[in-house]
Amino acid sequence: KAIANYEGSPEEKFAFERTQWRFLIKNDLWFILNFVLKIPKVNHEYVINTCREIESGPNNKTLDLRFREGFKSTVITIAETIQYTLKCPEHCNGLFCYVKPLAEKFLFAIKEAFSLPILINFFPDVLYANAEREAPIWSLEKGIVVKRKQTRPEPTVGAYGLIEGMPTGIHLERRVYDDIVTQDICENYEVMEKVKIKFDMSQSLGKEDGRHRVVGTPYAYDDPLAYIRNKKSIDGTPLYHVRFKPITEDGTPSGKPVFVTQGYLDDLKTLK
Repeated sequence: KAIANYEGSPEEKFAFERTQWRFLIKNDLWFILNFVLKIPKVNHEYVINTCREIESGPNNKTLDLRFREGFKSTVITIAETIQYTLKCPEHCNGLFCYVKPLAEKFLFAIKEAFSLPILINFFPDVLYANAEREAPIWSLEKGIVVKRKQTRPEPTVGAYGLIEGMPTGIHLERRVYDDIVTQDICENYEVMEKVKIKFDMSQSLGKEDGRHRVVGTPYAYDDPLAYIRNKKSIDGTPLYHVRFKPITEDGTPSGKPVFVTQGYLDDLKTLK
């Protein structure tokens, strides 16, 4: 409304509009979901509250355990990575899954977002007009690089795997661990143990003042997410800030769903 009612020349109005959009994108995750990525169903109270909770809570050593389709990856792995990059283009992000191809699907979404005209127009200081031709690196395999002043070996956003595709010799300001356990590997004890070991090893890839988040859906009582949830600091306090969001309001199978439809929840109950 403020943009529509702004009085001034077309050039002045565009400058004002760009200032407003830049501020909102840098500070409002829900704004990114709704107005930039244009994802359906984001007007739901659950999604709005999820965005606010992520924004107002700790930004380091967080563990979000949520049901499938609970917007954990959409908000944290994708939208927040977009936001963080636009705010801190000199910093580098690492997206970690248990294997590299899974991480590349998240990088693909971010790569596509950075090719949207709306972001290119409002962030010409960060994004290339034609990244495929102009950016030093712009691929799922090697990562993507936005406009930055410093020269460093790490891509701005890279996709990595814990047990397949683990990088070496890089130092990241921000890491996101997503899909480090899936239904497939939770049936394989040896693979789950390897993921736990590799997760601990990957901590050396973060900078001293860096941050990281872990998101996922638990599949087994002893899976890597449970291992991370139970980690303790030297003084015995929990190492991670845990946010556990079940699919129903009271956490029971018969409870009212918080986001998905009752029909979808009933279908899930029929699965083994």
